Parts: sequence; C-alpha cells; structure tokens
Amino acid sequence: MGANNSKEDTLDKYGSLLNETEKVLVRDSFKTICASQQEIDRFSASHLQVYATTFGLSETIDPNRFVSALSVTVQPDGTVTPPISHVTYSNYVQNISILVKGSPQQRSQIFSHLLKPPLSTDKVEALLLSFLCFLLMPNKLSSAHFPQYKYWPGNEESLKDMVSYLTKSLKTGAPTLDKIEIQIWLMSCSLANFVIQSFFKLSFILPLSTLHEAVDDDETLLPDVVVHPKLNVSMKSHILDHGSMLYIHSILPHELKSCMYPLFSTKLHGESFSTLCRQILDRGPILLVIKDTGGHVFGAVTFDPWKFTPTFTGTSSFLFTLKPTFGSYMPTGYNQNYMYLQQSAQTLPNGLGMGGQINYFGLWLSSDFGKGSSKARPKCSTFGSPCLSSTEEFTIDIMEAWGLGKPIIPEDDEEDKEVSILDKDREARALLEIAGKPRLSEGLRDEPEDDD
Repeated sequence: MGANNSKEDTLDKYGSLLNETEKVLVRDSFKTICASQQEIDRFSASHLQVYATTFGLSETIDPNRFVSALSVTVQPDGTVTPPISHVTYSNYVQNISILVKGSPQQRSQIFSHLLKPPLSTDKVEALLLSFLCFLLMPNKLSSAHFPQYKYWPGNEESLKDMVSYLTKSLKTGAPTLDKIEIQIWLMSCSLANFVIQSFFKLSFILPLSTLHEAVDDDETLLPDVVVHPKLNVSMKSHILDHGSMLYIHSILPHELKSCMYPLFSTKLHGESFSTLCRQILDRGPILLVIKDTGGHVFGAVTFDPWKFTPTFTGTSSFLFTLKPTFGSYMPTGYNQNYMYLQQSAQTLPNGLGMGGQINYFGLWLSSDFGKGSSKARPKCSTFGSPCLSSTEEFTIDIMEAWGLGKPIIPEDDEEDKEVSILDKDREARALLEIAGKPRLSEGLRDEPEDDD
C-alpha cells in the first residue's frame, strides 16, 4: 500500500506536465520495462533492450545511450546530474514528461545524452532520421496509432532532405558541437522539437494505450485524409511524400492541421482547367501543389474561397517550395494581390494567379492547361518569393489540389443550381465591376420556386 502511494506521489511530483491518462500510461510502461527481469523500481540497458525488441524499437533505440539520457536528473536551476547505469522511477517519470511536454531548453539537456560523445551534426542528423523513419514508416506502433501516414508515399530519401533542412543551423563547419549549440538549436526549431516529442510519446506512452483519443494528442506530424461527402474524390498523392508533407503541415495554421481532403489531381481528372475550377470554387482553404517537368515542386496555400473575379481577392495566402529546397513565402504587406481567377474572359488573362500583378504573377497557371509561369524579378512584391519553378515559364508534370481543415460544402454547388442568364457572361460582368458600374438588372431576377 505504501509503495503504491509512493509511486503515485512520484507521478504527481515529477509528472505534473502530463494529463491523468498519460500518467497512468507512463507508470505502466515503466512497469513493463522492469517486468522483463522482475525488477520493481529501476531498469538497466538489458531491460530496455527487451522492451525495444517487443515494440519494434530495436533499430531506433540504443539501450545504453537511452539509459544514460533517462537516468539524469534535471535540477530546478537547469543543471543536470551525471548519468548512471540504471533508470529509477522518478528519473523515468520526470524525463519522459520533459521529452514529451517540457520546454525546448529542458529537452535539450536530455537529448544531448542520447548522442555518443563527441557531439556532432552528423550524430544529431542520424538520430533525428531514425526517429522520423520510426514515426513515418509502417510499423506496428505507427500503423496502430497514426494510420493517416499511409496516405503519403514514404521514402528515406525525402526524410533525409527534411533532416538536412531541420539541422541547417547546426552546420557551421566545426567538427563538433557543444550542448549550448544543441540547446539554442532546439529552442529555435519547433519542428525538430515536435519530432522528438512525437517519438517519445509513441515509444513510451502510446504502446500500452488502446484509447488513442484519451491521450492529449491534438496535433500529429501529418494530417488525416478524409473524403469530401459531396465530391467523393479519393486519392493518394503523386507529389507529396512524407518529407514534403511534414514541411507543409508544420507551416499551416493550427486550425488547418487536423485533416485534408482531395479535390483535384491531373492523374485522376486529366489536364482540364474547367475541372480544376469546378473542384476548387467556394471550397474554403486550399493547398495547390505542382511538379513541373524540370523536377521542381512548389505551390500555394489559400485561406479564402476561390471565385471568378476581374481583380485580385482574398485576405491572405502564401507560396512555398518543396524541391529542390524547402521554403515558405508569406505576405510582405506591400500589396494584397493574393488570388486571381478567370476562365472565359476576352480582354482579361484566363487562368489562376497569385501575387505580383496581372501578367507578372508570382505563380500563374494558364487556362490553357499545362502551362504556367513564376515571374519574380528579383522577387514577387506580394510574397517576397523568388522564381518557384525550374524556369520562369514552365510546363506542369503533375498538379493536385487539396482542401484543408473540415470539408466545406457550398450551399449551392454549380452542378445543383440553375444558372441565371445574368451570370453567364463573366466578361461583361467583369468589365462592369472594373468600371464601377452597378448591375441594374440585379433586382430583376425571378425568385426561386419553392420545392413544395
């Protein structure tokens, strides 16, 4: 009875960062590690090796390095006690709590001990890559708790590109790193922090959980994929792999991270600008991603519904690149030329444009589908972006459109509503709007008939 109370007191004292469900799971995972050799209050590298083998972690976890890291005690003043040969219950609760829920500064103290001295960028990259491969490649833990990862093609090369991007600030040319450099890096790189958090959550909290929803996990490395209830489009991406999707997901606003839904793909719908427009009009926030014939991958995220207009619309959006390099380009504030869309105009350019100005867009997709441009000399005024594509004028190899967040269902889809003669001539309507002329016939529409 006293031992149980002591363990509960330890949980409350050292696991204050965890919620109640996580506390129970941390307690149970400690028991599971110790149980392999009938220990009750500590475990060593041999115990951890059995646990790693049981849960498919043997290729990721070096038992000696992990015991070294989990055996230290982070003091209130930030100092750390030297590692020892075993992990006590209080050490385990405190350090798993820090790795999953603590501050980057605290986390760096433990992370440094996972690396065999001398510390180096290569060792940081190797450890991060092993974490990402475990999190994103199919295995019994990731498949059980994060099934959404199956929607994105996985390959180690794309994850190596992501790791190289995450550690670029550590590449100073020096042969070794010190713990202060690792601390500064983790304090400035939120995605690296989240990878470490996710790995330890999956490895030491979730393995014993059958109720994933009960764990405080409102954000994952990759979004779930749902099917729009009206469009009923189901597809896997032919452009976005684990590395590129991880990057996009990291720069999306929190409210758009939970899920995505497919809208358009040249692989599924063919090369049709009309189909693209029909799929994206009035759908809410959207991700557009393009691979050109030169191998560059780039695109845009828009937050406002796409509409046919003679001028730019929207309140915000951004452009990005995925290959050959990761990059995101947010509004500069110079202008608000975010979104332009026309299809059947005679005197206005027909196509989809973002940023810059008419005929000099930061990103342009012609209605003559397959052709586009990214004109930035030297940079797009709206987003501060360079040329996104392999050449200023490019040819589309593959293009996809994805809805972001909860699916938006317009009240009146184009296919369901009866189009007024007043709406058919977009060119005339556009010219009237540019000239500032009111549409005097607007009040002459017939009232829609009731279904009754």
